[in-house]
Amino acid sequence: MRVADGASIAGVFTQNAFAAAPVLVCREHLAGNRGVRALVVNTGNANAGTGEPGMVAARASCEALAKLIGCDARQILPFSTGVIMEPLPIERLVAGLPQAIGRL
Repeated sequence: MRVADGASIAGVFTQNAFAAAPVLVCREHLAGNRGVRALVVNTGNANAGTGEPGMVAARASCEALAKLIGCDARQILPFSTGVIMEPLPIERLVAGLPQAIGRL
């Protein structure tokens, strides 16, 4: 989902000490105060309980979308929901981004 340039964005996140990789990346990106240009959302895999590989995958999803739409990766917010403790199939997610953008 693209976000209009200059739009205001806020986030409400879990207070649990155990936060999934997308939550941590969203917090980082919002704290950077660079403005948000898009959300990358996947279902079926929560990318939770995946450790450092999950963080790498969450950041990679932001980098891939940012490259396609021409913005900084820190202007993308990742969201994932689904099965916990399974690696995010980042190659599949990235492969589907061009088609998703085409359907906006």
